[in-house]
Amino acid sequence: MAFKLTREFFIPKTYSEKIVQSDTIIYVETDKVTVKVFGGKRAKPDSYIKYRTPEQAQLAIKDLLERRAVNEVENAKYKAERKAKNAAPHSFKVGDILHGSYGYDQTNNVFLQVVEVVSPRKIAVKRIGSSYRQTGHDCGYVTSIKDAFVSDVVTVHLVQDGHIKYDPCGYYKDSSGGGTRNYSASAWDGGETYESSYY
Repeated sequence: MAFKLTREFFIPKTYSEKIVQSDTIIYVETDKVTVKVFGGKRAKPDSYIKYRTPEQAQLAIKDLLERRAVNEVENAKYKAERKAKNAAPHSFKVGDILHGSYGYDQTNNVFLQVVEVVSPRKIAVKRIGSSYRQTGHDCGYVTSIKDAFVSDVVTVHLVQDGHIKYDPCGYYKDSSGGGTRNYSASAWDGGETYESSYY
């Protein structure tokens, strides 16, 4: 098993100053011009710089701490707004259609229809089929067909900021207890959607 270096390995054995601000820790070595900065839970330093003079080192430290303080405030604001959005009740109704797409070398589409409003934050969906209008070689546009269920599998999803996570293969088998839900679906806009298939 490979030996994993901890932060203690990178911390200077001796230093003239240690500065702590939130999750940022700065060590100024005994020469007063070499500065090593650690952030978060990372073992390795974010930066390790030797400045020309102690004055330059202190100015750089001051600038770094100010920038990180601003970023910390902005990140906290973003997380609070995101949390509020994710906690807000959804507006989906039974019969509403969601759309998602996935694929690497091609574009595949998934249409899901709400069959039950489980709670203010959860919905149950079933996969529905679509019509296809070819416009080129192995490509075209698809449109969902309401109530055209492709299987009897019902899956329950948490709605966050108007989106759900889904497993594109999970609507042909019972995967309500597992599956890889790495794809996102949101309310279908009612229009045609591009699709391609090269295999």
